[in-house]
Amino acid sequence: MRNAYFHGAILPITNGIVEVGSEFEAEEVEQARLLFDATDRVLVAGGGMGWLALHIAARCPFVLIVEPLPYLYRLLVDNLHVDGVTIHVIKGAIGATRRQADFYVDDLWALSRFAGEGEGASFYTEVYDLASLVAQAKLTGLALDVEGAEYEILLSLPAPLAPQLRRLLIEFHLFRLPPGAMDEIVGHLLSIGYRVTGRQDHRRNPRDPQSPDAPHVVVQSFVWGGADA
Repeated sequence: MRNAYFHGAILPITNGIVEVGSEFEAEEVEQARLLFDATDRVLVAGGGMGWLALHIAARCPFVLIVEPLPYLYRLLVDNLHVDGVTIHVIKGAIGATRRQADFYVDDLWALSRFAGEGEGASFYTEVYDLASLVAQAKLTGLALDVEGAEYEILLSLPAPLAPQLRRLLIEFHLFRLPPGAMDEIVGHLLSIGYRVTGRQDHRRNPRDPQSPDAPHVVVQSFVWGGADA
């Protein structure tokens, strides 16, 4: 057993499995376990500190992480030194096209987004287009947590890619997306052959995230599904 640092807490890892810190994260991990199988080659876009990738790697033979934020990338590489787990890591971001782009850091957890979408400390990184990575690494699954960039990535997903990239686990950051963006993205995915098999909403009171009494709004959702029969 060894320890890894996730969100400021030291959590135990045994055989590539790390405990998760919230009901929302635990449900996401459970759906990843159900969605991806022992034949899948999975891209984790927005790898963070690696907790979801470790769970997927315990089940799947190939996992590739793309993480743009420099300090999270360094923590990620350290966290993934787990006996018996091989995860490939690229420092960079995912987009519709291959390019270099400015990103910025916008909150306490140093979550990153394309520059121009807000204010904060900026950094420069390589952006890899999803279709090329799928072809080069023979990817069959995608776990996407990219702080609003899911709009660009998924709306550009071409129909010929669906039969190969057959399983998707998408975290939508609704507070970072334009109104109706999630429905637009899901509509596009349905039109190119995907089917939605599940959804969970994460509700938070915008005035007091800890209060159970005041009205809550959906701030995050994750959707899972696939193009296979």
